[in-house]
Amino acid sequence: ILLLLEGLLFTQNFMGCRYRCSCGKRFAENNSFLPRYHRMTNRLSAYIIDRLTDVTSFSGIAREVNLSVSTVIRIFDLVSYSPKKLPVALSIDEFNCQKQATV
Repeated sequence: ILLLLEGLLFTQNFMGCRYRCSCGKRFAENNSFLPRYHRMTNRLSAYIIDRLTDVTSFSGIAREVNLSVSTVIRIFDLVSYSPKKLPVALSIDEFNCQKQATV
């Protein structure tokens, strides 16, 4: 598990308890800091997304939090954002100048 506490990145091994019901099904205990099937905390993901709002490269953030660049890109792909809308009227200005050669 990767944890981010006060700007420092920690790695912690978390062995969650697994329980077995009388019907034979198995389930894991609930914890508030780690989503199901994840190995990274929500807090670290939020920190990476916050760092991506600055003009910073993926590789710079990956070095800072000790993750691979592809993991940082995958977290970035989870963010949904709406593109800016273009104005109703779009004007394009062209200027073409040809110089006449004299003989």
